[in-house]
Amino acid sequence: MPLALFEILGAGIYRMFPHPPNFTPIAAMAVVGGLYLGRRHALVIPLLAMLFSDLLIGLLRGANPFHASIWAVYLGFAIYGVIGMRLRGRASAPRLTLGLLFGSVLFFLLTNTAVWLAYYPHTLTHWISVMAAGLPFYRNQVLGDFAFTFAFVGLIELSRRQAAASDFWAFLARPARD
Repeated sequence: MPLALFEILGAGIYRMFPHPPNFTPIAAMAVVGGLYLGRRHALVIPLLAMLFSDLLIGLLRGANPFHASIWAVYLGFAIYGVIGMRLRGRASAPRLTLGLLFGSVLFFLLTNTAVWLAYYPHTLTHWISVMAAGLPFYRNQVLGDFAFTFAFVGLIELSRRQAAASDFWAFLARPARD
């Protein structure tokens, strides 16, 4: 679906501009890919958009975007894509809400645990402190997940309904055939 591809690419570009920490469309990129792209491309295209934007961000900032816990970011991102795939054909606002909440909790736990494993002593106290330090970022993550995902899905569904309505009116206006 061209609109889904446009949204995914736009989300990758968005990441290169200043924005509040963790208020990004990365979850939306993955969920939209899972919901609307074919099975072969549902995970690949969003992951490539993420990889490409990470490389550009690294080049623009003169830094290596592939830190010790980046694997957890990509795994968490893929989980969002799988959530989108599981909701394909039966997505609704309540299901999307539950999927996003589930994905955001997993992403938070996964990425913060990866930071703890890579950079902190492996004690329960340090793990709890890493989780606590991540809470302000989690708030923005959830807000971004919901804002971007519902905006992207809403736009796609609205365009589908508009297309269906115009097809219906075109069908009615067609001359009768003998």
